[in-house]
Amino acid sequence: MNILRFFKKTFFPCVENNYFPLFLKEKFLNLYLILLLILKIFTIPLIFSISKTVFFADIHKPTLINFLNFERKIRGLPPLSENPLLNQSAYLKAKDILEKDYFSHFSPEGISPWYWFKLTGYEYQFAGENLAIGFLDSKEVHEAWMSSPSHRQNILNPNYKEIGIAVLKGEFNGSEVYVVVQHFGSPKVVLAEDKEKFTQNQTSIPISTPTETNIKIQPSTSTEGTTSIGNTSTFALTEKEQISPFQKITFNLVKFLALRYTSILNVIIYFTLAILIFSLSLTIFCDIFIYRKFVIDYKELIPRWVSFCLILILFLYLDQSKLIQIIPHKLIIHGF
Repeated sequence: MNILRFFKKTFFPCVENNYFPLFLKEKFLNLYLILLLILKIFTIPLIFSISKTVFFADIHKPTLINFLNFERKIRGLPPLSENPLLNQSAYLKAKDILEKDYFSHFSPEGISPWYWFKLTGYEYQFAGENLAIGFLDSKEVHEAWMSSPSHRQNILNPNYKEIGIAVLKGEFNGSEVYVVVQHFGSPKVVLAEDKEKFTQNQTSIPISTPTETNIKIQPSTSTEGTTSIGNTSTFALTEKEQISPFQKITFNLVKFLALRYTSILNVIIYFTLAILIFSLSLTIFCDIFIYRKFVIDYKELIPRWVSFCLILILFLYLDQSKLIQIIPHKLIIHGF
């Protein structure tokens, strides 16, 4: 009963609160606003500090593929299916980038992107490549690619039928980052006897790699011909690391703070806005049509209510994606 009475006095006009909910009183609103402000300000050092660690990376292969296929769908293009050989070629390219500390479609030795396709046995009619390094989440990567004509051309190329993506952690120019490689392809049609011969001669390349993400950019296209036999098996990229229970708990906590904290805070702000609108509307309605007390100073209440709502809307606008944009991280885009 005490809890119900508290909620009644806080959010509903009644005799106990002199027909004016506590939630709408200036002192209560100011304290509540200060609390939200502190929680919102906490996201700034949180993002700045965590963004310097691999924990903050929120770049996922499935998310990138979903973004890509959505762009193709709204333009009437067929979706790209994931191919394990392209996953493998993308991983080998990412591994080579980190081992030799370069960021280009061509390696320091002049090895082209198409070398990795052929190394895994992917025979293609059309092929392309997008690269990225230095970003903080999947959306940021995708938007950067879509803003670059050459990368966008790869994503929306009607000639491509399949895709493979690798996300690999390593050191680049003295900093620990995630490299993302996106390989596009359209398999070349082969005769039955050539397919049987290729299958007999094909050798698999053992691979081990991490999942998840951070990033820089570039694409490339080719119409060189050779052949591919695609299959529908899943190519899992995993990295086995020995971690203690404490490290696991720490990792999960940091990951939650980095990736879920702002979302939860935004839900609280949305809920607050809804309660504000409901409580004010109910109070005005009761004051005018039910109690007929006319005790509310509307000249003071309405401006305060509007100001509070505008501040909450500003908090919502400054979400994680906006804060990410102000974080100083190197972004490079160039097409090939």
